[in-house]
Amino acid sequence: MKDLQVKGNDLVLENGDFKIISGEDEILQSLERILTTRKGEWFLNEEIGLDYSELEKKEVDQELLRLSVIEAVLQEERVQEVLDLIIEWDRAKRALKLSFNLVLKGKGDLYGGHYEVWL
Repeated sequence: MKDLQVKGNDLVLENGDFKIISGEDEILQSLERILTTRKGEWFLNEEIGLDYSELEKKEVDQELLRLSVIEAVLQEERVQEVLDLIIEWDRAKRALKLSFNLVLKGKGDLYGGHYEVWL
């Protein structure tokens, strides 16, 4: 798939044109959009997004947070399975640091990466 590149909720321009991304960059951007959307926030589909309720607690239950992140990542239709998910929650920075391996549908390709999501 192809999409317009977004950084910090702004469209990216390159030489006066909107920048188009595809492949792994587009999948990563799609995951970022899902993880930075609070579940129930988007009126067109209230099931899209991450359940932030665990992050709002004084003591974060790591297993519930892990399950919430997996549920959110699986909302990306090209992801078949989440493997090796490591999550660090930095409360001071309000950032989720994710390391993961994903199996993509159709191809069985393994896609891995590290990502920091600012909430």
